[in-house]
Amino acid sequence: MRGTAGGVLLGLWLLLAGCPSEEAPPAPPAKAEPLPAPGVIALVDDVEIHAVEVERLAGIVQAVFPEYSDLHTRRLALTEALLPRAAARSKRGAEWERARAESSRAFARLQETGAEAWLAEVGPPLSDTGGLSYLRLDLWGAARGAELGVWMGPYERIGTFTILRVIAIEGEEFEEKLTVERVEFPYLPEGSTASDLNEAIDSCRLRIVDPDWEEAFPERWKYRMRGE
Repeated sequence: MRGTAGGVLLGLWLLLAGCPSEEAPPAPPAKAEPLPAPGVIALVDDVEIHAVEVERLAGIVQAVFPEYSDLHTRRLALTEALLPRAAARSKRGAEWERARAESSRAFARLQETGAEAWLAEVGPPLSDTGGLSYLRLDLWGAARGAELGVWMGPYERIGTFTILRVIAIEGEEFEEKLTVERVEFPYLPEGSTASDLNEAIDSCRLRIVDPDWEEAFPERWKYRMRGE
């Protein structure tokens, strides 16, 4: 009997050993990246960058510096305005929504009351005079081409929404100086510095979704915007 029992146990062990173990459940599929909307060339986190925005700012730069290549003007549009702006928006999403809504209400109020009454409500505007190098592409790109003396906006800029008017244009076509009055609706915290903005840029993830635009993004920016 002992031999029989031992043989049964051995048979059961061999049977179990020969049975395939239960397979582990398959790993869930990797989350698919969302498809970009038409005209979107890149994403900074979830913030879209559109080709039309790049081309508009690139065209403004080339009007001032006609010797620049198309590639160089596109890179300037991205690095001087659109990439920093997208990074600031990504890190301050709720504040961005608040500032956008506030600036839209303010512009509606401006149209309702007229400029004089509106300025009495919002306070005196900021004023700047200069060319592209002084005003920077961020502000110059919003102001250049605006109708003289007419309040326009809101324009999204790096860390803020702006309602502005151009009150004077001086100089030659390629050396224009604009005098701009503006009212700001910021979404970055008061006292934010260039270092704070650089930190936001460095912590964002850049994903280029249109390979035709790959070269327009400088390698240094691809390296720094890895979401780390």
